[in-house]
Amino acid sequence: MDAHLASCVQSSLSMGLHENARFLGERLVAAAPTEANKLLLAQVYRQCGQGYRAVALLRGAAAPESRYLAALCCADLRQHSEAEALLLERGEAQVPGGAAGWYLLGRVARLTGRASRAADCYVRALRRDPMLWVAFSELCSLGQPDKAAEFCDGAQLAALRQSLSQEQQQEQQAPALQQKQQAAQQQQQPEQAQPSPGTTSGASAFQAMSIDGASGAAADADAAEQPRADATPGGPGRRAAGHTPQMLSFVTPPAAGAPAAPPALPHGGGPFPGFAAFPNPPAGSRTPTLGKQKAAVGGGGGGGGGGGGSGGAAADGVGRGRKMSRAAGRLFVNDSSATPRRSARLAAVTGDGGAPPGACPGPTPTPLGRHDANQQHAGAGAGGARQRPARRGGAGPAGGGGGDDGAGENAPHVPAGGAGPSGGAGGDASFLWQQAHPEPVKSQQQQEQVLSLFVPLRRALHLLSSFQCRAALAALAALPAEQLGSAGVLLLVGRCHYELADYARAADVFEAARAADPLCLEGMEIYSTVLWHLKRDVELAALAQHALAVDRHAPEAWCVAGNCFSLQREHDAAVRLFQRALQLRPGMAYAGSLLGHEHLATDDLAAAAAAYQHALRCEPRHYNALYGLGQVYMRQEKHREALVHFTAAAGINPGSSVLRCCAGGALRKMGRHEEALAQLRAATEIDSRNPLARFEAAGVLVALERHAEALDELRTLQELVPRESAVHFMAARLHKRLGDPDAALAALHAALDLQPPAADRAAIKAAIDRVHLAEEEEEQEL
Repeated sequence: MDAHLASCVQSSLSMGLHENARFLGERLVAAAPTEANKLLLAQVYRQCGQGYRAVALLRGAAAPESRYLAALCCADLRQHSEAEALLLERGEAQVPGGAAGWYLLGRVARLTGRASRAADCYVRALRRDPMLWVAFSELCSLGQPDKAAEFCDGAQLAALRQSLSQEQQQEQQAPALQQKQQAAQQQQQPEQAQPSPGTTSGASAFQAMSIDGASGAAADADAAEQPRADATPGGPGRRAAGHTPQMLSFVTPPAAGAPAAPPALPHGGGPFPGFAAFPNPPAGSRTPTLGKQKAAVGGGGGGGGGGGGSGGAAADGVGRGRKMSRAAGRLFVNDSSATPRRSARLAAVTGDGGAPPGACPGPTPTPLGRHDANQQHAGAGAGGARQRPARRGGAGPAGGGGGDDGAGENAPHVPAGGAGPSGGAGGDASFLWQQAHPEPVKSQQQQEQVLSLFVPLRRALHLLSSFQCRAALAALAALPAEQLGSAGVLLLVGRCHYELADYARAADVFEAARAADPLCLEGMEIYSTVLWHLKRDVELAALAQHALAVDRHAPEAWCVAGNCFSLQREHDAAVRLFQRALQLRPGMAYAGSLLGHEHLATDDLAAAAAAYQHALRCEPRHYNALYGLGQVYMRQEKHREALVHFTAAAGINPGSSVLRCCAGGALRKMGRHEEALAQLRAATEIDSRNPLARFEAAGVLVALERHAEALDELRTLQELVPRESAVHFMAARLHKRLGDPDAALAALHAALDLQPPAADRAAIKAAIDRVHLAEEEEEQEL
């Protein structure tokens, strides 16, 4: 029943019926509260959005997969200290989940403000799994280019080849090491230590299969690093998919004084229920088959146990009866140490006997669409018995000694074994982990191909995190054409143009990304800012409607809507929309900076500073928030504090012309004109078409009484922004100081023709009336 319930829970989960899976899982745990069943129910709770129940259910669990799932739920609940304690419960040498566990540790460290620790965890995760893109992305966001550069070149491919070759050598040496280990175990276990029929040895079975190595089973360090072996003649020592040395199977010992389980009854003379519970026999063991009846089924096949033990029945009737009684004594008790031979388990799985001796077993297809090398070695013995494709819970070389549970061939099976002696849905607690986390294809050629595809992407993201946008665009150009046309790559290209302040080209690229994937809202908040700068209100309104229609629970959609209202100068509505985005994702730094911009537009400086500080808490390298705080201090005439924030922002993004210009403006207000001019010159070198930098530089040159140079800057600026009245007005003043009143009058009339605001228009008319007055007379008149 337990195996069937577990299979139904898995089926409901795969079909998205989470509430049904929760109900069935609760029945399963109530019937058999094993750690494996609790892990399955905890997965259901997390899918149902009830992570707190999963944490409570897995409290005190010892299995690595249980600790990882509990830590993941704690991270979802923002219980960061509890998540870190669960992951490091047994030290850094046994972090559950492998690369995923280290990534989760890094994320916890990043959210708690420990950037250096987070970077170290991300590096360890990437060294264990180079395909962990999220770890590399967050490592780049931490602003530590030296550590991220390790994974941006071809050296990673060489490391992968070396690790794969080492793994192949270990697999080749595994049979010899396994035989050595089995010989040592046989010498240490005397003959009288074997359990007698009718007695149970659940505690000894638990010690023999302990996952933490603290049991009395004598296993040295070399054997502990080798994968758990099935006693198959062709290839002992093969590792199950998803297994690591920290993810071994275990059996929960029965409670003291608990009654023995009832004996398993034969099912129509075929396979016996409970076969999946027994571990594989050690090599050289002589577990007999079921005499005459088994010989009829097996067709006189060869021995299936490791070590060359005979798998056929005895020739005489006396021998058959003696072996029959010994097999019955071992099979009809709840004893995990008494196990059937390999040939018996294969016959139990196939049900139709063995194939002819000359039959060659073919490789078994796996769910990944490839042939598993482990399966090729598994069928080398047992008289050339033909293997079927591996079923859930079927007896395979990577399983826990499974088999048919007596419910028929079409009955549902549970991965890695059926109902075990622990009373749960299998004696192996890691079967859920194997099914939920299949091991990727470990083909060296395929790994190198994928990593060679990742190298340009990693290099581009690394350069973009350092705001070397032109170099990032060059790296992305090395991708294949089909990758360049995908939405994810186009979003990276668009962001590069956005950081370069090339808004027109960025808008085109973002629109191409929308065409490639219309339902993708990632990056649309940046696209809306691009449209805001370009003053394309119609396109921005259409984007806002589309984003809200796609997903009203996405914070990007509300950021787009907020920018739409901000462009229409409806700042109160924009504030509410940005607050909604932060409500949906409190850690979204960009939404916090947009909220601060809206408060700054309404002169609510305190609220603006609070929003910018929240964005910095979410992402310390968010230069937009530093820029906003600098603007707040400029409004408050705290120029020194503004300069500190502008300089910090320019240190993060040294390629920003705007930040250099703001730092130059703060220095100008402080009277440090030479330093201000140096910053403004740097800004124009970064972006020669930055009008604000040239206008500020002209003002600094006027303060330094370098009027001719200032006039040259203004002439260049007039070509960039010919319809800016302030430029013509400043040029008129310079012409007057240089003694050219006619040119000054022409510039003032040009400024008046541009229809400036009412206040500027009055100042221009007053300057026209006093254009022929000297500077001293004008000052006296004023």
